[in-house]
Amino acid sequence: MSSLSGVIVNTSYILLSDPPNTDIPSEGFDATLMKAAVSNGAKGLVIFGPGAGSLSPSARSAATELFAQGIPTVVVARPVTGAAPPGIEKGSVFSSGYLNGDNSRILLQLCINAKMGLSEIRNVFESGLREVIYGGWVNEMAYYGV
Repeated sequence: MSSLSGVIVNTSYILLSDPPNTDIPSEGFDATLMKAAVSNGAKGLVIFGPGAGSLSPSARSAATELFAQGIPTVVVARPVTGAAPPGIEKGSVFSSGYLNGDNSRILLQLCINAKMGLSEIRNVFESGLREVIYGGWVNEMAYYGV
């Protein structure tokens, strides 16, 4: 694998490839797949989450462990249209915004190849949409009752 290697984890493919050990996609998937991908050389993960890019508790926990090791995890909305918006607080999972899985994978590969740190990668993926959703005095009034 080259230094630009990345992994896309799509729960639909998990269901088809390993029937005995499966989960319903809306309830998540076995997060050991995330750790196995990193063990096999992945420098970052792109995960298709159900709906607006949500993750199961086990996948979020695994992403937190990987984040502590310096491995970025980007979550992508599974529907063709829509977005995976970032949360109010910055966490261990980066949201892809309006980028689809392929675009997110390529962007993550470029960030890793440019030797960006986790905070820089987060800014590449989230800063624009985060500013639109949570920035500005109007949104501060709505969210914080100012």
